[in-house]
Amino acid sequence: MEDAKALLEARVRDAFLIASERGYAKFTPFLNEDESFFAQKLIQKNRYENYLFFGGSEGNTRRMLGAFPSYLEPDLAEFPIASLTAEYPVGYALSHRDFLGSLMGLQIKRDAVGDIFPGEGWCVFFVRESVREVVLEQLTKVGRVGVRIVPGIRHELPSHAKFEPVSGTVASLRLDCVVALLSRLSREKASAAIQLGTVQVNHETAQSCSLALKPGDILSIRGCGKFLLADEVKQTKKGRLFITGKKYI
Repeated sequence: MEDAKALLEARVRDAFLIASERGYAKFTPFLNEDESFFAQKLIQKNRYENYLFFGGSEGNTRRMLGAFPSYLEPDLAEFPIASLTAEYPVGYALSHRDFLGSLMGLQIKRDAVGDIFPGEGWCVFFVRESVREVVLEQLTKVGRVGVRIVPGIRHELPSHAKFEPVSGTVASLRLDCVVALLSRLSREKASAAIQLGTVQVNHETAQSCSLALKPGDILSIRGCGKFLLADEVKQTKKGRLFITGKKYI
């Protein structure tokens, strides 16, 4: 984990250094949500400017970081991302895992693949521009199903995030109280989960049961799912807090 963070930190620093000293835009590979959050913290810490995160379509979770020289306006069109659509006979059930496995079977690295959106008889996905031709020429089957790859987004993408509401009252916005509510665990079991390192807040492992949460925080609870703490917090007549969480589904 520490080696991965050190590599990512080096990539972020190099991107901004190249943009500043060589005068052209530099892009990282695709980053997952945790990596994007870590990169954003580095940017804020070092006060870097003139950058964008983008994954090929608005709302994509796997995104590249683009660092731009000061004289250039950051531009989404500059990102080296190709959108592709796989088409195949309706009736076959091909999953995200099926497509990812087939892409990696072409010796394409995971960080060269962005979001994948499987549908009925089609799948839209995003890759680094440098592997575009490999996919167009060599991806002819996913599993045992023949596919035809065409450039561009040929189908409407699904909504990026769907939620299931979870609400109730808590004594405070302490992490253990909120985790107990969202996970439907006892407070003791919620505290144990935090101490075991199985709870993340904003993509970082939580260190303390007494951590004070705030609306907008994102919690990941291993075995229970991922939650967004909604903005509205109300106080009840008994002095407790009524909160609503949104569980990603």
